[in-house]
Amino acid sequence: MGYRRWGSWVSIGALSLLGAGAVVLSVAAGPVTRPLEARTAGTVTAATAGGTDPTTTSSAPVTAATSTTAPGPAPATAAADGVSAPAFGLPTVPVGGSVAGLSCASASFCMAAGSLEGGPGGTEALLEAWDGSSWSALPSPVVGDGTWNALNGVSCPSASFCVAVGSAESGIGALVETWDGTRWTVAQSPAVGTSVLRAVSCPSASFCAAVGDTEGGPGGTEAVTELWDGSAWSAPPTPPVAGGRWNSLSALTCTSPAACAATGTYQSDQGDAPLAESWDGRSWSVVSPPG
Repeated sequence: MGYRRWGSWVSIGALSLLGAGAVVLSVAAGPVTRPLEARTAGTVTAATAGGTDPTTTSSAPVTAATSTTAPGPAPATAAADGVSAPAFGLPTVPVGGSVAGLSCASASFCMAAGSLEGGPGGTEALLEAWDGSSWSALPSPVVGDGTWNALNGVSCPSASFCVAVGSAESGIGALVETWDGTRWTVAQSPAVGTSVLRAVSCPSASFCAAVGDTEGGPGGTEAVTELWDGSAWSAPPTPPVAGGRWNSLSALTCTSPAACAATGTYQSDQGDAPLAESWDGRSWSVVSPPG
């Protein structure tokens, strides 16, 4: 399975929330990867411990192996826990396109999000839906002058509600789009300027969290978080990292409005290091990763 790589830094390689907000992290040296919301141009195996991420899989874990065959349904494969689950064909991605995020509310509904270079507007957002038998391309609203609309992640708690996040040019900054079961629309994001949202997790239609980074702060790049309460997005402050510069969050999972964990990287005097933050329903706080 190919995860999208983001620099040769120390990485937090896996992240999961287990009951009561407990956080499980594993740290590995190597490229930063994002194993949560399934950054892959093919198919996905949920990278959780002791269960599945409710925002990305159904009650029966959806698993598959990356394939180079033509798009279309694939035979069932065995999940890591021995449960047989259906495998999906590849989204039909045009030349110049890439899929950065994938989320499945069930075996009969998935949404893929990414970007397409070389379109009339330059780089355009790419959205495709899986109906249980095939993938279909969906129109994405054009934001600003359309010169750069790219999506980095998507989360679907149901077939009638999804959120995709990314970035747009022309001073718009963070890009947030929502799916209502029929069409995608642009949501008002509180993050502007040079902000980029890199991951999103929605345990329900009434709560989502998104994370990323923004340039131009005192430390160079600063971590950014946004929260959805069912009616509007807000941008709670992120805590400073002692001695940290170039702070960025790139992976996220939430099991409830009171339990989220995000991971990324920051730069210290000793070099690049893993960054982990947790949300308790009131505020974000920095936590110490193992190792």
